Amino acid sequence: MKKKYRITKIGGSVLNSDQSAGKMIKALKPWLIPGESILVHGGGSDINYWLGRLGVKAEFIDGQRVTDQDTMKVVEMVLSGLMNKKLVNILREESLKAAGISGRDASLAIAKIIDPKLGRVGKVSEMDPSLLISLLDGEIIPVVSPVSEGPDGGALNINADFFAAALAASLKAHEFNFVTDSGGVIKDGEFIKDLPLNDIPKLIKDGVVTDGMIPKLQASELAISGGVEKVNILDLEGNLGTCIK
Repeated sequence: MKKKYRITKIGGSVLNSDQSAGKMIKALKPWLIPGESILVHGGGSDINYWLGRLGVKAEFIDGQRVTDQDTMKVVEMVLSGLMNKKLVNILREESLKAAGISGRDASLAIAKIIDPKLGRVGKVSEMDPSLLISLLDGEIIPVVSPVSEGPDGGALNINADFFAAALAASLKAHEFNFVTDSGGVIKDGEFIKDLPLNDIPKLIKDGVVTDGMIPKLQASELAISGGVEKVNILDLEGNLGTCIK
């Protein structure tokens, strides 16, 4: 029988404090199954905080942050260090054995630079999930930072939604879960409980979904087209709002 893999991606302001992150992880326990589940995380606002704290000046081009070498060092410190280990510790407190890694470990994720003007910002071009499978076989939940390996061997910053989608596709995951503030795709004040994949472009074009939900739906398209069975959008308490197939 084919083994089931479940990818859950978390992020946003809920990660900013230990208390709110801990409350969320406790609520998500039914979705975090040892031997099957992988947790992918973003960085909340901690990256901006530490950039300011360390005096690294932000530069933007057309509204997008330029990630130079100094900025990339802080991004990796926060994502693969502070945030990653905080989540590993929270899982341990919930009696879940976890190991924190990044896309750079065992060449899990190889990426290419999107636009040289934006610096060290990339997208995944190749995934090797063998390390994750070994951890799962040991009943350990991998906690994964999206920082990945660039063509020069250095670190690249990857959008966590698309990193998680690429990972889910590489494993042909049974389910791919997004945990969001909204808890699902909302139309006319109600959740779209079952969302056909083919309806996503029209929802985006018509402005039904906006802001941070757009990349999540685009990542959902990539995941399902890559062999993922379904995408669930959950709220911070683990309630299912929308299922995409």
